[in-house]
Amino acid sequence: MSPISSPKHERGLYGSCYLNEIPAFVGPELTRLYETLHSSLPFFELFRSTSGAHCYVSWRDGLPTHIFVFVFRDNCLEVLNEMIAVDEQELARFTRFMFARFGQIDLIRFKALKTQLRELEFPVQQYAAKHTYCIALPGTAEAYTASLGAATRGSVKHKWNRVRKAFPDLRMEFRNGSDIDDAWLDEIMQLSEEGIAARGLNMRHDREKISAMARRCGFASAVLVDGRIAAGIIAYQFGSSYFFELLGYDKRFCKYGMGTICVYQTIREIVVRGGSRCYLGGGHFEYKRHMGGKLLCMDELKIYRSHSRMLANLHQAAGMFLDARVRAAKEFLHRHRHHALARLVFEGFYLIKSRNLK
Repeated sequence: MSPISSPKHERGLYGSCYLNEIPAFVGPELTRLYETLHSSLPFFELFRSTSGAHCYVSWRDGLPTHIFVFVFRDNCLEVLNEMIAVDEQELARFTRFMFARFGQIDLIRFKALKTQLRELEFPVQQYAAKHTYCIALPGTAEAYTASLGAATRGSVKHKWNRVRKAFPDLRMEFRNGSDIDDAWLDEIMQLSEEGIAARGLNMRHDREKISAMARRCGFASAVLVDGRIAAGIIAYQFGSSYFFELLGYDKRFCKYGMGTICVYQTIREIVVRGGSRCYLGGGHFEYKRHMGGKLLCMDELKIYRSHSRMLANLHQAAGMFLDARVRAAKEFLHRHRHHALARLVFEGFYLIKSRNLK
């Protein structure tokens, strides 16, 4: 593959820049390169805005090695890609290219990136930003089960046997893309919202965007009892990677652990379908570790043209520093959420949030 000819296309030694366009090859190549929700074209189009977006492509032996979709916000070049790993050499090439091409920008921002910087010639700020729990899946469902701790294996086996005995007609169903009907999606989202409300927050999912995403790259699962959804998951698939969007379960079945059963059986099905990674999302919930999830952390990164430009944008630097401190405080509270003081803080936050949403 070679760069598509375009009057807006500029090519440097290692990279190409497509201004005010995202070429047709970019969508499939983003999936091939990253296999991640937050660096996919459907995510950009539905949850971000590609209006006025541009595209940078680095090449090696005729194939893209990295693709960054970006926009300009005042004097900042903001990269839309998130939750990816980029080495220092690639970042240096991209940064040099952009600062040379666009004299009006003072800084380049990545919202969530995994990288190690040692010799980058530009001033940088780098702080912890986002996290998710990721399971590296083995080749068989049996191997996945064997990888879990003995207590977890015993617990899910007990719950599965108990619920099948209590509800002989219970079954699991799995659907992809266009096979996921709106009734399924609405019911799972409603169950999820009811669970969130039980924790004191009146929140509504963006049904339109989630439904559109599910039709393009969705994977949904449900535990059915008497034909009704007792628990369900909405996820997205990119290549061999699966990303949990939300989990909902009927509170009437709480004592049976329907949510745990749904997560466990869904992951086993993903393994059967050839999945190599399963991302359970952020939030420090114990079930994510019990199901084999490992914490994957990403940093926000700002690269400045020079030290003088960094000083000229002191509000940007200070804002990033304060945001990092707030995120660190939230992480601390989540890790100690069972402490009385942490519960008090969260209850106050949920109360304020609920009033603002009304």
